[in-house]
Amino acid sequence: MKGQLFGFERIARVLIVVALMAFATALPVSAGATKKAPAKPAAAKAKTYDVLYTEKGFSPAKLTIKSGDSVRWKVNAGMDLWLAEGTHPIHTDCKYCPQGKKEGAYVTVKDGKTYTFTFKGAGTANFHDHMMPDAKMTIVVK
Repeated sequence: MKGQLFGFERIARVLIVVALMAFATALPVSAGATKKAPAKPAAAKAKTYDVLYTEKGFSPAKLTIKSGDSVRWKVNAGMDLWLAEGTHPIHTDCKYCPQGKKEGAYVTVKDGKTYTFTFKGAGTANFHDHMMPDAKMTIVVK
């Protein structure tokens, strides 16, 4: 039976092919070949921090967050919050400006409602209630 392989010859050829494939995959990458860059670690997921505003002021009064994190102010004071950044009453030293520098340095948050702002870039922001400037808080963004 010419051209036909018997059992042990067929097994031997299969084993040789498997061995060559295993050897080829174990060889180091040649100098001219490109290597895959190691996978980057997953970026830390942004967080949202809650601040409660009552008739007693902001709680917490100081908060440290990371760039990309958000702060959600919840108003439960029996009155609206005029959330302002910077020095009262002109707010010209506003770094983050809740509504953006063009729209102004404060935003009105109705009693019982929330307002969320995402902080981009490191810095320190001093906030207060524009109508009650003694109610203050600081947010440090790392």
